[in-house]
Amino acid sequence: MSSIDDKLEKIQEVDPMYFAAATAIIGTGMVVSNLIGLFLGVTTITKQFKVDKELSKRINGILNSGDKWIVHIYPEKGPNAFSLGFGRHIFVTSALLKLLKERHIDAILLHEVYHSEKKHTPKKLMMQYPLFYIATAVALASTLTVTIPFTALLVFWMVNNIGNILYNITMGRRHEVLADDFAVRNGYGKELIESFKLIEDWVSKRVSRTKCGRWCQLMNKIDAAIDEHPSFEQRIKNILEAMDKMKAQTASFAKIKNTVIRMWKNNG
Repeated sequence: MSSIDDKLEKIQEVDPMYFAAATAIIGTGMVVSNLIGLFLGVTTITKQFKVDKELSKRINGILNSGDKWIVHIYPEKGPNAFSLGFGRHIFVTSALLKLLKERHIDAILLHEVYHSEKKHTPKKLMMQYPLFYIATAVALASTLTVTIPFTALLVFWMVNNIGNILYNITMGRRHEVLADDFAVRNGYGKELIESFKLIEDWVSKRVSRTKCGRWCQLMNKIDAAIDEHPSFEQRIKNILEAMDKMKAQTASFAKIKNTVIRMWKNNG
């Protein structure tokens, strides 16, 4: 009997109920452990880094949201900002505060508020957790046909990461565009563009000091291709288009408003 026949026979001998139960148990274990890790991480990071009352007050004032949003300072040498994708907490690095001016920071905060307001992290988890079960099933099936050590772990990692990459370059990038658009709609499009340029200049200066061979350049291109953040160039293009659209809508509204006022005066 050929090796292929042996593998097919081995697969047929597996009890489907046993396979399904193993998939459910392992997949659920991974989901639960991920949720616990996420909860502990959120709890730790929100307690560990101090709240900036001035920034919190400013972003809440812009959005007229009372005391809903809480801004934390994250001590880091690189300029960055992030939210947890849900809840009230937003984080900006100390380096970002040194690099950007007040309205620039406000623009970045508005971007992060949108991520939390629209619960982008839970939406990603809704994709990722079912993927755990699919990856587990494929990994378990691979152990029946391949005898190479650690095959199941490798297969699980590949399936899970392929799913995450597909999400990043589709929905993830869509979320980034919408978050930028939120800052534009609140009147901070110009500041957001200026922020991107300042951050890009900061990164370029650091990169120029570091040697990067062909392999390094290839990895950087791959990272950019699968990153959920579009390039700064593409984001700036999207922002300019959103600003032009908003100006056109404002002009159209003003024209209609003036027409209504003239009609009302004439009738009066």
